[in-house]
Amino acid sequence: LTDPDNHVTAASWQWSSSTSPNGAFSDINGATTDTYTPAAGDAGRHLRATATYTDGHSTGKTAHATTTDTATAAPLPDSGDGAGGASGGTSGGTSSGSSGASGGTSSGTSSGTSSGTSGGGSSGTSGTSGGGSSGTSGTSGTSGTSGGGSSGTSGSSLGGGQVEQPVEPEPVEPEPAGFTDIDPDSVHAADIDALHAAGITAGCSQEPLQYCPDKPVTRAQMATFLTRALNLG
Repeated sequence: LTDPDNHVTAASWQWSSSTSPNGAFSDINGATTDTYTPAAGDAGRHLRATATYTDGHSTGKTAHATTTDTATAAPLPDSGDGAGGASGGTSGGTSSGSSGASGGTSSGTSSGTSSGTSGGGSSGTSGTSGGGSSGTSGTSGTSGTSGGGSSGTSGSSLGGGQVEQPVEPEPVEPEPAGFTDIDPDSVHAADIDALHAAGITAGCSQEPLQYCPDKPVTRAQMATFLTRALNLG
């Protein structure tokens, strides 16, 4: 925390979180130092560091630094190489906001733009000279992701997350059986030809080759048809 007067005392810190950078922030219990390591419950939320301090002009001044990106869950360390480092990163609490360089009760509020779950401190310096005025500015801070744990991702052999689809075989039209009593244009002609090609029926007459489509089927004939169709024999 810095101030143009170079005289900051009695600084206290409070970290808070919100689902929106411009929404209502809720204090995080126990997060009262200048650094903070995001917990699992902070994932998907914006973090804000608030400093309350005294400078050479007055007491009770505040400065804020808010992340523009939401916190993300830290990757787990890779147990295979044992080179872990500290996972989770530390959101920087070194935001700087200060009131005017001269005079009065001006207050400054800065919003940092740190991102991710770890941070170098985002810094904002605000303030204009003159009594009673308030300056608001923000400078962007950068943050990285500390942690020695490496994470690996794997993809399918096709790339792009695609899944190979089975190829459906093209339907094969059966050769016409040549039944002389079946109209080739009949809606049943293809099915009758398929039964003949599969060896399920040989027709009712060989000379000439006929199917006898209007002749009833006996139970004995049905048993033969089913045995051939289901390969029961």
